[in-house]
Amino acid sequence: MKVLLVNSRYAPYSTGGADISTRKLAEALAKRGNYVDVLTCNDIDTTDRLNEVIVHRKKFHNVCTYFDLKKKNKFIKYIYKFIDIYNLFNYRDIKEIVNSINPDVIHTNNINGISPIIWRIARKAQIPVVHTCRDYFLMCPRTTLVKKTKKKCKTPRLICKLWRKCYISNARSINVVTAPSRYTLDVHVANGYFKYAKKITIYNAIDFNIEKTKNILRNRKTKKSNIFKIIYLGAIEQHKGVDFLLEELKSFKMGNIEIYFAGKGSLVKKVKASAESDKRIHYLGFLDENQLDSILCDMDLLICPSLWPEPFGRVIIDAYKYALPVIGSNLGGIPELIRDTGILISPGNGAELRQAIEIMVFDREKYISFCEATINMLQDFAVETQAVLFENVYAETIKK
Repeated sequence: MKVLLVNSRYAPYSTGGADISTRKLAEALAKRGNYVDVLTCNDIDTTDRLNEVIVHRKKFHNVCTYFDLKKKNKFIKYIYKFIDIYNLFNYRDIKEIVNSINPDVIHTNNINGISPIIWRIARKAQIPVVHTCRDYFLMCPRTTLVKKTKKKCKTPRLICKLWRKCYISNARSINVVTAPSRYTLDVHVANGYFKYAKKITIYNAIDFNIEKTKNILRNRKTKKSNIFKIIYLGAIEQHKGVDFLLEELKSFKMGNIEIYFAGKGSLVKKVKASAESDKRIHYLGFLDENQLDSILCDMDLLICPSLWPEPFGRVIIDAYKYALPVIGSNLGGIPELIRDTGILISPGNGAELRQAIEIMVFDREKYISFCEATINMLQDFAVETQAVLFENVYAETIKK
């Protein structure tokens, strides 16, 4: 099967969970004997091969490149996003790539910088389209459904209503839509998206060695330490609950806990300042996979205190690789990932957060049961499982 995967970023320029998920899927499909091409944004036009995947990197046409957009002022950003809704300047380049590859199916993911025009090109070429909603980009120019004030957006402004109307119209060319959580899919459908597309939930995936995880679990059962180590992993931002977490720690007098922050974002200075005034707090910076491997083995708990509706929550399944239980907000896609593996709390509820941490620290039997449950959860998120599910989706879509 010939598959063209499309995503705004691709390794080695990955920055978020969507980029990681796209790469893992591409490489898993290639390992299973499929011919896999990837179309992604770049500052110059290049084509290279990465782990049996052919990667077409294009400098797409707009007022600036996708990678320079963050540096631009508000006016330029608005123009860029307006053009991107249906970017005719990219039509010829995308059409040439699609024609040269001649894929059996096109699977789009994040298309910011590439434009939904690829869906129209695919439809004219009679190539079926599978799209995965990895965030809320089709509904929100910020992709988060969070206002500039960092509060959840309940009533979209006029410009956001126009944005949604355009993307609902563009999305009519999609044959099948998937999302990494039922929640993400339901939110889009409830707002009028994908009326004519088949809808399927397919969870994101991770690589793991089950024997290594079992070995870590055995070590957790016998571990004896006076310090209970908690890690926050991800963007150091307000809507991720970092501010909330730091504020709650001030009133949380337990001296036998330590909390580690790993990632980057606008609140890094605040985390560092908190670390200087509270010896329980530590900032680890942005960690690569090898650094994370050694760090997570040494942690006792992962906390995911998001104040926004996470489409999935990749850090949670990353924690399961290390038999780490999780405390997470009962919001977005997070509840689908935390079953018997941790504790759900109401978003921004300090009392529930403190109670959950106390259970993890003092109820040893319950803590170990959470650790053991991570083993059973892992198979749901195996890369091989995800690749097979998508192959079935592609095959069925092509057949129809």
